[in-house]
Amino acid sequence: MNKNNISILIPTRLHLSLLSMHTEGTRVNGGVGFAVESPSISVTASLSDKLIIKDMRPVGLCNKKRSILLTSLSEVVKKYELQNITVTIKENTGSIHHGFGSGTAIYLASIEALLLINSQSTSNNELIKLSGRGGTSGIGIHTYFDSGLVVDIGKKNKGEPHSPSSQATGVFDPPLLLQQTSMPDWDIGICIPHHIKALTEQEEIAFFDQTCPIPESEAHKIMYHAVAGAYAAAKEADKPTFEASIRALQECAWKKAERNEHGKPLADLEDKLYQLGATTVGMSSLGPSLFFFAKDMDTTIELMKIKLPTCEFIKTKPANTGREISYA
Repeated sequence: MNKNNISILIPTRLHLSLLSMHTEGTRVNGGVGFAVESPSISVTASLSDKLIIKDMRPVGLCNKKRSILLTSLSEVVKKYELQNITVTIKENTGSIHHGFGSGTAIYLASIEALLLINSQSTSNNELIKLSGRGGTSGIGIHTYFDSGLVVDIGKKNKGEPHSPSSQATGVFDPPLLLQQTSMPDWDIGICIPHHIKALTEQEEIAFFDQTCPIPESEAHKIMYHAVAGAYAAAKEADKPTFEASIRALQECAWKKAERNEHGKPLADLEDKLYQLGATTVGMSSLGPSLFFFAKDMDTTIELMKIKLPTCEFIKTKPANTGREISYA
């Protein structure tokens, strides 16, 4: 097969919550989340004389993350004695802001494309190891391959401090996958607020330092709503219970702290989404992007577009198949 160009189309993910952000338990970190069809990212690779990254997105990789990706690719080239590639990154739907796990998707796709264009194959676990991703939550690394809803229960508690994924990069100690299941075919709304700034990497680190550990009782509450609530409801296609679990997670200590980082602007936006027809609103990861459910999604989104011009809205559905690889 001619593999002069390889393109990988990747669904992004909504991260509902981290789980064990306390210190007393046997495990730490972990998470729950699911993949969505839109926004999506494409990573294209072609052979070249040297390693090049072309990030065509309005807001691309920062210098640090670009450097980490180049280093990872360079190490794979050296390890397997491969030819270099040019990597081109594009957004296919929506202008991805923050909260969709695009970093993990890009790292995995870039390394997989490098291997494939050089006629090399590897296991999913080895690809994860080469990418250095999944240090805090395994949602992104598992939805990359198979999508659906993922519950991982983190790593063994070795007394190490909690930290965001950006600080865990390069440490291969993957979270333990508890369950992965298909999501029902529900309409989901995405709200990307361009008037609310995402946290910087330094702000994320400070947030973890000041918020961790949460009380053990709160971690137990999160685990209940994530597993007995969201996971079970998705498995049984029980939309009212799934929505109730999402709302409950917003009030648990970890997600509430994440939301409070954005203060009144996010709270006001959430209130407005409810006023305009949303039945449930949640924040993905550290935000500020929100997702929501509504009884009449088309009418609700059209009204939101009129009333909230500083936000971008997308109607999407859960993705139950992972990345798509094509050759040219």
